[in-house]
Amino acid sequence: MRLLAEAIRDFTTIHTIYKKNNNSFRGTSLQKNFKVFRKTFPAIDGIDMDCEDYYDTEDDKFNSFAAFCEMLIEMGFDITFCPYERQDFWVAMMKRILVSHPNRVKWWNLQCYDGGGRNKPEDWANAIKKAIPWFPTDRFILVGDWNRFYDTERKRWRGRCPEMVRKHISPFKQEAFFGGGFIWQMDAILNPGRDMSHSGCGSNKVGMKDYSDAIQ
Repeated sequence: MRLLAEAIRDFTTIHTIYKKNNNSFRGTSLQKNFKVFRKTFPAIDGIDMDCEDYYDTEDDKFNSFAAFCEMLIEMGFDITFCPYERQDFWVAMMKRILVSHPNRVKWWNLQCYDGGGRNKPEDWANAIKKAIPWFPTDRFILVGDWNRFYDTERKRWRGRCPEMVRKHISPFKQEAFFGGGFIWQMDAILNPGRDMSHSGCGSNKVGMKDYSDAIQ
């Protein structure tokens, strides 16, 4: 089971904690809380890094994002990346973490929807290969899509129906880098915000299995 690390200011806060503690997480409440979390919920063995607010570009020695990943790895967590922009940042972080913790970044959940709607998974796989020629990218990138839901702020339906998800993901199935797909987000599948009969999906009973079948 994997936990998503993502919020409006998560990584800004992480960076602040790191800097205020002399470029370290040692002894911080953040470190202590994750240790308790790891012990209390052993079924959660991985953290998915969805950094969208603070991309730390400081040198290797004092990089808060890489240090955060390494702290979690040393507690026994595996790491996955969930990027949608800043390809250069994610590749650089991957390269650094591989030096000290080989094989602990398990895969990338590439966002190919909303802000990442123009992403081409092959471009990201090629960027990894260019920076880290020896790294095996086969089945390493999962192509992400989003489910159909009603956006109450914009007052309109957004995201894709299961059939649209299938058509979006299926062109990648023969690519070596393709490791599968994922859907954002589960709670919006369970509660799309309005009666699905008006969503354009052709059914008012669209659920988890429909999206799982679409990916399969």
